[in-house]
Amino acid sequence: MKILDRYIIRELVVPIIFCSISLIMLFLIADIFDNLSDMLKNKTSLKYILQYYLNLVPLGFTQTIPWATLLGTVYLLTQLNRNNELLAMKANGLSIESIMVPILFVGLVLGITTFVVNDRIVPATYLAAKNILESQIERNISKKQGLILYDVTYFSPDNELFYIQSFEAKNNLAKNMNVVFFSPEKKMERKLSAKEAEYRDGIWKLKRVTAYEMSAQGRIVGEPLYLAERDFNEVRVTPKDLIEASRESVFLSYKELKNQIEKLKKHQLHLHAEEVELHNKLASPWQNLIMILIAVPLLSVVAKRKQFAMNILICLGVVLTFHITTAVAQALGKSGTLLPPLAAWLAILVFATITVLKLDLGNK
Repeated sequence: MKILDRYIIRELVVPIIFCSISLIMLFLIADIFDNLSDMLKNKTSLKYILQYYLNLVPLGFTQTIPWATLLGTVYLLTQLNRNNELLAMKANGLSIESIMVPILFVGLVLGITTFVVNDRIVPATYLAAKNILESQIERNISKKQGLILYDVTYFSPDNELFYIQSFEAKNNLAKNMNVVFFSPEKKMERKLSAKEAEYRDGIWKLKRVTAYEMSAQGRIVGEPLYLAERDFNEVRVTPKDLIEASRESVFLSYKELKNQIEKLKKHQLHLHAEEVELHNKLASPWQNLIMILIAVPLLSVVAKRKQFAMNILICLGVVLTFHITTAVAQALGKSGTLLPPLAAWLAILVFATITVLKLDLGNK
């Protein structure tokens, strides 16, 4: 590795580490303000508080590292421009691509590191943090009852597979409930769909019901049965079971989530949200590279302070646009409008292409 490359890497890694630590601290401080009243009210011991926040650190890292990478890159290029080092590099015949190589190398290492942390460490540590939050800090699960849970999947001990599009925990109201019944040999026997389902007095009350008898191969046998309303008293699944199932689905690695999706697809369920989350596990770590690709073309130019400051503002505007595009694409993917792989990768591919084209045009 060239001396210049080592110099650029060192000057980039140090501010990224500093910014990452600072942003993780802000992440934890924001959570402290959210839970401080519960800690004081329930007299949570310092031991559990420390365990809780130590378990939140990996999640904080994955959430903040793209911004730390952006801030570190901006700092590096600002210092190179301020000290006329960029001018000296270009005067010696170095192109922007040559300057970018060590910076992109750092982005590549950060992308791999982020994926490993998010896939191998975050599921276990975040689950531990949630358990401490509920059992030692909040000591009351009722606060969660007002949430609306989406895409809830639950396989009951009685061999019934539930898939619910949305579940309003406060009112025990489910929308678009699908239930697949299996024999003890795990073969499909029948399927039931309801537009609405309400859990009342220990029984599920279903509305606008469609019931099918099914073969072991998953094919519909005979004519479907349509009912305006039906009591679903043969199933013992409770809202608490569904709430617990929705929590567990968050704590899955890429491989575990992929296996779950493959199993559920066999039951003819629409899993747009889960598939977007699966592909996003692969796509999101590379936001670090996108931050670099956005910053370098705009800030690797030799310019006066006023123009350079304007370029920083433009850079921040482009980054904000990137995150908005990512959020919109994922929302469209979860609704079924975009294919899940496209929803997860669209913003990354578009902005990577634009920045590469900008580099090519800037060199002509």
